[in-house]
Amino acid sequence: MTALASGQYFDINLNKYIVDYSINPIDNTHSFLTNRAKENKTIRFYNNFNNIDSLQISFLAIDSISTEIADTVYVKFSQSSRKKEDFTVKVFPENNAPIDPLLKVRLEFNKPIVSVSTDSIYIQFDTTKIIQIHDSIFIWNKLRDELTFNIEIDKSKADTILNRRNRLQQIKKDSIETSNDQPQIKKQISKDKKNEAPKLNTGLQLYFGTGSFFTADQDTSTAIGYNYKFIVPEENGIQEINIETDYTSFILQLTNEKFDVIKEISNEKSIVLKNIKPGKYKIRVLVDENNDGRWSLGNMKEQMEPEPVYIYPEVLIIRADWRTSLDITF
Repeated sequence: MTALASGQYFDINLNKYIVDYSINPIDNTHSFLTNRAKENKTIRFYNNFNNIDSLQISFLAIDSISTEIADTVYVKFSQSSRKKEDFTVKVFPENNAPIDPLLKVRLEFNKPIVSVSTDSIYIQFDTTKIIQIHDSIFIWNKLRDELTFNIEIDKSKADTILNRRNRLQQIKKDSIETSNDQPQIKKQISKDKKNEAPKLNTGLQLYFGTGSFFTADQDTSTAIGYNYKFIVPEENGIQEINIETDYTSFILQLTNEKFDVIKEISNEKSIVLKNIKPGKYKIRVLVDENNDGRWSLGNMKEQMEPEPVYIYPEVLIIRADWRTSLDITF
């Protein structure tokens, strides 16, 4: 472990992936803004203090195999001309992903967020139909670097608006194709497009305007716009799964062939997985043998083995507009 000033930050560097950690200032009159950095192997402190030489803290960190490390360090920031780390945001679902009428959104930030301006956060169907998003539905993690929220979209009204727009676009396209006598006019496009959101051309758009998020580093987000379409059930498959087991706590995961999790269901024995893209998949079950609500990797130091994992031996083939069923026993 190393603990030292790094540019405008103070970092506690560990050699393992940090699953969780806690910070306890010895002087309770001060609080810290922190999060994980450098591939989740560093606890990073942000300088939100004025004229303070150093502050003593104790910390506890837990790594990916449940090993704990506890220590006491002095957090001290130094003057530095090094540039701050760029502010980045990842949005899920990703751009152009198909969505359900219940849109489940997750944003991951590389810095803690200290304030949000919701004035320019909305879902847009066209220039006349906008759903404003309010922070009352926001759910933050404890580090304030991950935000989730769900919003129900009236699919019937959205379809009406989108169908009307598609008809107008088709009429415009037809009129252009028949106007062979008109000379083509090339439009000049600005070279600097990095702060512009993607154009809304199909489906709907989730939009975060410039300055929607303000970080612990005192920088703000640029405009973010992600386009989505509603899922078309006929283009996807359905998988029924019937489970027979004596275990009461478990997590069933539908994964792709690289074991990336596509869908996840807990503690259900009759499962219907809908709207699965055609392709090849695997079934994995994480068994919570001690019923503590999570699957454990075990602990080598304490000679505790990982909790059981069951993998269905066959590859699932999902086809469009097909409904298949399988039985699993573990």
